Amino acid sequence: MSDSVPCPRTATPRPGQAWFDDARFGIFIHWGVYAVSARGEWEIYRDAVPKEVYRGYAERFVADRFDPEAWAEQVAASGAKYVVLTAKHHDGFCMFDSRHTDWKVTRTPLGRDVVAEVADAVRAVGLRFGVYYSIWDLWHAGLDGGMAGIDAEGHAGFSEDPDAWRPSAAGIAYLHGQVEELLTGYGKIDLLWFDVRRAGAEAYDGARLMRRIRALQPDILVNDRLVLGDAEIEDPDLLPDIITPENKIPPRGLRDASGRPVRWESCMCLNEHWGYCRDDRSYRSPRAVMESIAEIASKGGNLLLNIGPTARGEFPEPWYGDVLRGTGRWLSRQGESVYGTGPMVISSRGEPVHRWFTDSFKWRVAYTQRGDTLYAHVLRSSVDGLLSLPAMDGYRIARITLMDDGSDVRFVRGSHLSRKPDEWTVMMPRHCGDDDSVVTLEIRLEPETALGDRGGAS
Repeated sequence: MSDSVPCPRTATPRPGQAWFDDARFGIFIHWGVYAVSARGEWEIYRDAVPKEVYRGYAERFVADRFDPEAWAEQVAASGAKYVVLTAKHHDGFCMFDSRHTDWKVTRTPLGRDVVAEVADAVRAVGLRFGVYYSIWDLWHAGLDGGMAGIDAEGHAGFSEDPDAWRPSAAGIAYLHGQVEELLTGYGKIDLLWFDVRRAGAEAYDGARLMRRIRALQPDILVNDRLVLGDAEIEDPDLLPDIITPENKIPPRGLRDASGRPVRWESCMCLNEHWGYCRDDRSYRSPRAVMESIAEIASKGGNLLLNIGPTARGEFPEPWYGDVLRGTGRWLSRQGESVYGTGPMVISSRGEPVHRWFTDSFKWRVAYTQRGDTLYAHVLRSSVDGLLSLPAMDGYRIARITLMDDGSDVRFVRGSHLSRKPDEWTVMMPRHCGDDDSVVTLEIRLEPETALGDRGGAS
């Protein structure tokens, strides 16, 4: 079985983009006038809300508790290293002061440029900043083809035919103009997160747009939802930089057809909605988020965890706060096992092998690696407390410590499961954590010759 999941090609990494590989954890923020109804970002489509009702939400968008500095502090305390904020969602409402439309946040009672303020705040605390931009716009008039003139409310106007969504020249100009605004008026944008390409990239003059993006901000990362990494694309500047699976974690790492690892990021809701939904209390626990961070990092990806602020401009309590604080406490003590790490790479028969998981009936472990140090994140353990580790060609385990308190953990050569002499058995401490956190082992490796035939630590 292949040790990776095949995916489209991505652009050649640039030095100025290396921060993304070290970050491993970011926060997605979906905020717009849909927060007023508190029924999620898809309410207008799902419930067929009349346009005049939906537009009225803008008149009630007061956000009297919006404090971008408080947002930035909460995100930084969570251990996240970057923020992606919705500049425009599918309803077309702009959270920035676009000169191309009056359907924007600066024409609401809030009257402030949210993108500008959040960008300044997160940069001030040392975080990277990106913007989300929906290519598809429910109410924009620039549509030709079968959708021309349709008053699309709810699902009544949807079509599965890509040609029905081909934009007019005015629609293309609107898209390109707003992207230009975001990349020229808001400082350095680290990540441009496109969404919902209803027609092919050529319909949006995607090649010209990508070249303009690269010219304006050479180090920017662009996701895979404008131009896909199709085989026929010859210009490397047109390829996306990251692949973005949604609300799922691939079973293995992602590689293109040539076998080259690609950058990827799994975006996930904290509950079942991207925008704030008052009645959706199905929140992930802090531990579940920790497990996702560890698993995704072990496969070479990043987690982009979503938050939907309320209409008053706050992160909902206690759920978001509990998750952010809990994740932050864990990463403050064990972040070394996540930040700047990659998949566990060992050698077998002279060839590199990526080992992300020990996933069996008893154990579920996510491995990361930095140099000669492995990190084993114990996601599920066995009552017998015996963890089997794989063989490491040319290396032996020199020491294992519990990251939380730095104490030694006992181990011996030889697996208690397979009885293979080149594998290892770890005797997990009886009390090494709690149900609300992920236990992490730090495993120091040394070349086989450096240790002779010495056994494990006690």
